[in-house]
Amino acid sequence: GELEAKMRGKAKVERENHDLNKEKIKLDRAEQRKTWMEVCSSVGNMIGTGLDTLISNNTKIMGTAMTVFGLAGGYFLAKRGIGVGAQYIENRIGKPTLVR
Repeated sequence: GELEAKMRGKAKVERENHDLNKEKIKLDRAEQRKTWMEVCSSVGNMIGTGLDTLISNNTKIMGTAMTVFGLAGGYFLAKRGIGVGAQYIENRIGKPTLVR
């Protein structure tokens, strides 16, 4: 009697809590999705606005192109220069004095 009633009451409370927890999880996930969509939209708008500004201004396009080419050229010149310098040092240090 009394034990059975307690067990039924406890089971009912657990079911209600389970349902409430399930509903809370659904609401939390919906809020997270909404926030994520807003973030993605904001980032997309920022990138779009930046590209639009860049493309609409010829001076900025030329500046960006020159910067990219300058960085690439600088990288390859530095790489080649280091290779030539290393080879020179290797030739000077690597050979015995009498062979030079």
